[in-house]
Amino acid sequence: MEKSENPRMDREELATFSQVLFPVVPEVVKFNGFNLLDWSQYIELILESKGLVHHLKEEIDPESPKYRAWKKEDAGVHAWLLGSMAGDRFRKYLYLKTAKSIWDHLHKSNVRESHAWRIFELVTRATILVQGEMSAAEFAEELQAIWREIDHLRPIKNPEEWQATLQDRMFRFLMGLNKEYEGLRSQILNREHIPDLEEAIQLVIDEERRRAYRNDKEETGAGFMVKTKQQQKSTSEGQFLKYQKKQGDEAPEQKGHGSKQQGKFNLYCSYCKRKNHTKDNCWILHGRPPKPAQAYVSDARESESDDEAEQGQAPNKTSSKITAEDYATLKEEFEKLKTMISSTSMARAVTEPEDFTF
Repeated sequence: MEKSENPRMDREELATFSQVLFPVVPEVVKFNGFNLLDWSQYIELILESKGLVHHLKEEIDPESPKYRAWKKEDAGVHAWLLGSMAGDRFRKYLYLKTAKSIWDHLHKSNVRESHAWRIFELVTRATILVQGEMSAAEFAEELQAIWREIDHLRPIKNPEEWQATLQDRMFRFLMGLNKEYEGLRSQILNREHIPDLEEAIQLVIDEERRRAYRNDKEETGAGFMVKTKQQQKSTSEGQFLKYQKKQGDEAPEQKGHGSKQQGKFNLYCSYCKRKNHTKDNCWILHGRPPKPAQAYVSDARESESDDEAEQGQAPNKTSSKITAEDYATLKEEFEKLKTMISSTSMARAVTEPEDFTF
């Protein structure tokens, strides 16, 4: 009876096991001799999901009617454990009989030394870690990952000790934040009821999101203002260029000495190849025009001399009529000369004419 029942039981269990597919272990997780804790955690999670984690904890009696089916399952777990080791490390454990024997051998020879060094590394890292370039959320996540691993290696069972540990970790989190959170840190610590670790982390993350939203809003507004100012500047420059062009076109037609001089700068004679006049009023081609009556005015004389120099002709040096101002100047000089001659007692007397005209 026992022999007839075993094949049916074996076939049912083997049918279930044949549907189990073990995942390929990532290279970063494979056991390399230094990552026993991480590797062990990954192995346990996978086997737990497949319902096979008991192969790491117990073995079945070879005399049991379920031994044959169990052995086939264990061979699959055994082979997968060997394949989860880096390089040729699997050779050291290839001839062990069961998956449990591999598991026990690794943990008995490595767990004590590995735990001590790993805890030391984790505590040191948690002590010196600061936010730096990380966001507040990333900083909190990094610290919590370290603390979870410490709790796994060195669990705290006393409730009072656990509460004190959580408060210390909250202080550690606040201490590692950047200076920009100094105000919020003071607010949290000055509360009558000091928040726990999770609440403190959430307060900091909310503040970080608020600041990010405010900065995005200010940058958007500043970008809009810059764009508007650039558009206004472009419009103003365009209007100014149009004004300059209009002024250049209208300059030859405007009256007055300033407008005339400004208009001359834009003129060019195609006959004599000189600037400041055109072919229509070129003196070399058409001759010099007659002098107007008001040319005797001082400003007109200066303009005429400039025009003659620009046309390549010598300026007209014909004397003009003496003005009242010139007469007053000459009379003053005459008085000075008269006084100087009188003071030197010269023999010749000098008298002032009654009517000084030219």
